[in-house]
Amino acid sequence: MKIYIRESSILRCLGKMMLILNILCIILGVFYISVRNHSIGWNVFGSVLIITLLGNFLLVYIDNIVLDKNNKSAKTIKVLGYVYLINNIFAMLGMMIGNFTLSNSYSNTVRENLYLYITIYSSYFSIFILGIFISYLNNMNLISRDKLSKRGSKGKNIFTSILKSLCYINLLLGIFFCWIILTRHDLKNFEVYTVEFSVFFAFIFSSTLIILLSLKAEDIKTKSYYLVLVVGMAIITICALPLILTPYTINRAEESFFQAFGSEWRNKINDNANKYFLKSPFSIPAYFLGIESNNFLVKQDVMFYEGTDRDGKKVKLHFDAYRPKRSDKMLPGEGSTVIRIHGGAWVAGDKGKLNVLQMNKYLAEQGYTVFDIQYGLSNNSSLTLELGEPEYVKGNFTIDDMIEHIGIFTKYIEENAAEYKVNLSSVFISGGSAGGHLATATGLAISSGKYSNIFSPKIKVKGIIPFYPANGLSKLGELNGTMGFVNPIYLIEKDSPPCLVYQGTRDSLVPRELCDKLKNKYISKKNNSCAILKMPLGGHGSDYYFSGQYNQTFLYYMERFLYIYK
Repeated sequence: MKIYIRESSILRCLGKMMLILNILCIILGVFYISVRNHSIGWNVFGSVLIITLLGNFLLVYIDNIVLDKNNKSAKTIKVLGYVYLINNIFAMLGMMIGNFTLSNSYSNTVRENLYLYITIYSSYFSIFILGIFISYLNNMNLISRDKLSKRGSKGKNIFTSILKSLCYINLLLGIFFCWIILTRHDLKNFEVYTVEFSVFFAFIFSSTLIILLSLKAEDIKTKSYYLVLVVGMAIITICALPLILTPYTINRAEESFFQAFGSEWRNKINDNANKYFLKSPFSIPAYFLGIESNNFLVKQDVMFYEGTDRDGKKVKLHFDAYRPKRSDKMLPGEGSTVIRIHGGAWVAGDKGKLNVLQMNKYLAEQGYTVFDIQYGLSNNSSLTLELGEPEYVKGNFTIDDMIEHIGIFTKYIEENAAEYKVNLSSVFISGGSAGGHLATATGLAISSGKYSNIFSPKIKVKGIIPFYPANGLSKLGELNGTMGFVNPIYLIEKDSPPCLVYQGTRDSLVPRELCDKLKNKYISKKNNSCAILKMPLGGHGSDYYFSGQYNQTFLYYMERFLYIYK
């Protein structure tokens, strides 16, 4: 009897605490969505959010293990607990997919993306609304103490068997995800869509584990129960590792930035500019609820080149242009230009949705004029990849041809500088993977002054921002060209522009050693202005989730890099 009283008391105390925390998460969530600033204080909310999620799991687990489902009130709580866990799985998927899709929309207006906002916010609030009901029922002490039981019912039905099977399948999927997170591999590009979402997966697999353990409550003293517990906890821990390692990631990034750009770099940023920047390298609420960008205008699909490839096939190339809604000299990026080049192994990819579209919106909101451009993709390479790119950008092209296409674009913006308010004397070039290679080659080639026949001679490159640049790897697909264009480290000189590099340590497609060679070549030329921000466990494309822990950390330093050197 004393044991039952103690369990009832524990449930009431835990229920009371979780009732307060769930209500707090709803209030803070509404406030965060309404205010949408980048205050460092939001991580206090983030900590409360994580604690509440874990507390809800604990409360549901204890309810499912301890309460006798033959008691009417206890049965209501147990059923509601299963509803909570299943809802949590779909809510995490809703926030993940909703934020990712919204970040890759050309518009952020509520009217045009209403279904996405509904998906994100209903997913978030449903977790804590259900948490309130469960914690309230526990707090009300509706279960008489003589109805508490250490064991659940041994009765099994078809629904229970199906639910168990689905949970086991989900845990097998978790093992697969863990393999992706911990190893360097090349398997159907799964790593591109895994590691940056791993925090969502950690909570999804937490729900799965608790459902399975609850269904196996009658086997609590068996080896199979503890095997499931150990495997499940291992999966959850590994999926949570990128988040757990975030403080370490930030410290390493700070050290790399400091070594490359000097100890006084923060003093070069005035207070007004800081108002527009992220206040913290990582915001937990932003991970779940997203980062909005609204103060921008976009002009899509402007053609800058129409011609033929080496075989006479017609090719057309376009760009998208992003600018702030209002011209404001107080904006940190006012008067500077960013050219962004997509990846795709030189044979696939496109501007827009295939090139972390929100980066364009975010930088435009800070005052930059951002160009997201196409270039001719090769249809004559042993590399094969299809990402939904238009057929009219493909042709028999070499690396030199692709560089020449980018050069044509630089001449186009020189001729149309007034229309797009382009400051040709302050240009940054950025790209990812194959686009990171082309961005590096373009930036170094322009700054060398040796290729004025290819590029606009009026453009001055102030900095290069490559994401996991695939320098030299085009040779693997028999894509050749001028030595310095194929591997741009041969273009590095003492006065080459500063370079800020993003690199995941678990990238299986672009070895991190290539970035080390880039930095070492800078150093060998007595140029220390190259920083590599290495993301522990980050895979290829681990920046694709704009609100993810990796991209947030890099963005924090990237926006400051742009301001310092513009």
